[in-house]
Amino acid sequence: MGTLYLVRHGQASFGADNYDVLSPLGHRQAERLGQYLKERGIDFEAAITGTLQRQRQTHAGICRGLGRDVPALELPALNEYDSHALIEAMHPQTLSKPDTPELYRQHFRLLRQSLQAWIAGQIAPRGMPSYGQWCQGIEAALDPPTG
Repeated sequence: MGTLYLVRHGQASFGADNYDVLSPLGHRQAERLGQYLKERGIDFEAAITGTLQRQRQTHAGICRGLGRDVPALELPALNEYDSHALIEAMHPQTLSKPDTPELYRQHFRLLRQSLQAWIAGQIAPRGMPSYGQWCQGIEAALDPPTG
């Protein structure tokens, strides 16, 4: 039986115009993880990733660290929730860009409240499935039908 390693993407670019890219630290984290796995003799036949840029960049960095390409199956069901859509569903007014400690705290308070409301079925963020549908997509991606 094989082993499944779950890896979250490297640090994204919070506060930047495009959050969906790795920060310089995120690129280093991904490559270092590949090096770490290689040093321990851990190798892969394949990878499964979402389709977000930060997920693809993390996979590419791990491959650089491993020193080889690992084929990846991309499944949109493994994409993360849309934090902007979640916050907008709870707080439709335009918010200031978080650039101070207090605005960062406010952003994460709103995100936490929005996640709780989404999970409870109290909000329907634009362009997102319900929480139950989101979970079903992940379960289906991790447990494909046999045939």
